Amino acid sequence: MVGFVVSHELAITRAELSDASAIETVLDAAAEWQRSRGIQQWTPGWFRDEVLERTESGDFYVARREGRVVGCFLLDPSGPSWLRPWLVERGREPTQAVYLRRLAVGREATGRGYGVEMVDEACRLAAVRGAAFVRLEFPSENDRLRRYYVDAGFAYIGDATMRDPDDREWVCSVFERPTGVRPTP
Repeated sequence: MVGFVVSHELAITRAELSDASAIETVLDAAAEWQRSRGIQQWTPGWFRDEVLERTESGDFYVARREGRVVGCFLLDPSGPSWLRPWLVERGREPTQAVYLRRLAVGREATGRGYGVEMVDEACRLAAVRGAAFVRLEFPSENDRLRRYYVDAGFAYIGDATMRDPDDREWVCSVFERPTGVRPTP
C-alpha cells in the first residue's frame, strides 16, 4: 500500500471516501480550537466539499490509531494559484514542490507527535512523486505554527500578501522543506 507508515501505533494511508466524515470532524475540531484561541485561519463547517473532492482525487491522507482516524493532511500537487507568481519572483519553481495543507490532529490525540509523523510521511510521499520540496503557507501572525514547522524541518522563505474570499488582504508566511530529491534546473 502506498503511503503506509506504522510507528507509535499510527498508520498513515491515502484516505477513502468512507473516511470523509472523520476527516471533516478532525478539521472542524481543529478550526474550533483555533477560533477559541483567537486564530482566524479555518472556519468550522467549510470543509465538506473540499474533503469529498480531494479525497476522491487521492490527495487526502489519514492517520489512524487502533483503526480510528486521529489526523489528516492534504498533499496538493499544484498549490494555490495566487502563490505561483510570488514563488517565481523569488527564483523558486512552483512545480518542484507539493503543498502540505489541512494538517490536523484530532484534539483527543494531540501531544503525541502524530503531527510530526504526518509531516515526515508527507515529505516521503512528495519524494516518491519526484518533488524536491514540500511547501506550505499560513497566516504570518501565527507564531505557534511558525515554531512548529521550523521544529519539523521547514525553512521560512518569506511573507506573501493575498486576498481572502471576502477580498480582505492578509499576509501569509511561506515555508518549505527539502525532500531529498534534487531540484530540476
